[in-house]
Amino acid sequence: MGMPDFSPLGYFKELHLLPRVMFTLGGGLAIASFFVRSQNLVMGLMGVALVFLAVGLNLLMDSAWRESDPPYPLRFSGHVIVQSLVALAVFVLTFYLAIHLYRYGTLPAILRPVQTVH
Repeated sequence: MGMPDFSPLGYFKELHLLPRVMFTLGGGLAIASFFVRSQNLVMGLMGVALVFLAVGLNLLMDSAWRESDPPYPLRFSGHVIVQSLVALAVFVLTFYLAIHLYRYGTLPAILRPVQTVH
């Protein structure tokens, strides 16, 4: 029985190159947003959006494979495609929130707190 891999980078060895780079950049943006005075929420949302884009792309890349028997048909995994579409939908939502917050300075009206009249 061998020793398990306790390296924190061991989780990234299964990823393709592009999602690995996007995870790194998104995580860096999300962490850097804590140290920036202005627009820190925008940077954090952009980092989270980039991470979800990387998750969606990695799942989409892993959703297809070729069978090992001739004529080697191409197969797709339906549940992995659904998971990648959900991750890409979360990416679109967080990216939209970041752009709206950067452009107008406030969250969209549906996400603002309800104003009470006294």
